[in-house]
Amino acid sequence: MTILPVTLLVLATGSLGGWLLFRYLMGSRNSPTLVGLHLLLGAGALEVMVVLLRGTPDGRQLPDSGATASGWAAALLAAALLTGLATAVIARPWPRGIAIGVWSHAGVAMLAVGAVLVWAIQG
Repeated sequence: MTILPVTLLVLATGSLGGWLLFRYLMGSRNSPTLVGLHLLLGAGALEVMVVLLRGTPDGRQLPDSGATASGWAAALLAAALLTGLATAVIARPWPRGIAIGVWSHAGVAMLAVGAVLVWAIQG
């Protein structure tokens, strides 16, 4: 049951990200509150994932049927967080780069959600 918090956080973050992407595609401006919540959920998911990879709070190690699944999931979550932050950084000085940043963030995030689901199913 220790994989459940990561899975739920990642699914919540992905769902909110999908809603933000939909609003972006419709030309609506996203609320900074929703963007901040998306950031906090994503950072929280990555943090819980890293804690579980190091060992559970009671000292047990997670049974990992494949170290590659958990490693890929953690790496892709970190990459999604970094591409999202990079998109926010380049938005003001280079407005044309927003689309590139949003699509790269969305692509990496979808891979991360898939990797976490594979890891949760295997574990």
